[in-house]
Amino acid sequence: MKLKSKLDNIRKMYPKGPTVYGEIYAGKRDDKKRFKRVTLYTLFVSDENTHLLRPHVFETQGTRNAKMWAAWFAAKLQDIHEQAVLPGIGVRTNKSWAVKQILGWAAHVKHKSNSARMDRKGHKTKSQRVKNGQANIRRRYRNGKRKAK
Repeated sequence: MKLKSKLDNIRKMYPKGPTVYGEIYAGKRDDKKRFKRVTLYTLFVSDENTHLLRPHVFETQGTRNAKMWAAWFAAKLQDIHEQAVLPGIGVRTNKSWAVKQILGWAAHVKHKSNSARMDRKGHKTKSQRVKNGQANIRRRYRNGKRKAK
């Protein structure tokens, strides 16, 4: 998937923002909402001028509002990128990487999915069959014996 299409997908998912605190969001927003989990979208550039867009999920024990998440990112994010993310990406790609831009972060809000719909008949399990048709082989053998008598 091209970088432009990934950026377009993020903009479609979160058309509003970024706010003063770096939050991107989809719809009606309330400054007083608090979240346990957020996803940070970061754009990386390599020494060969290739780009990589990565989401990273951060989770805490307690809830934080947008201002608290922004303060936490300001204090911790550079260390996290330098000590964990950039070396990990470098090992997998054999390139050296740097952070080009932090696009923003989005809160994980519980909501009903519109895209994943269950089939009208519901989920059905596969019927239990004997492996490799062994039941049919036995049945044919038994039926053949009966006819021979």
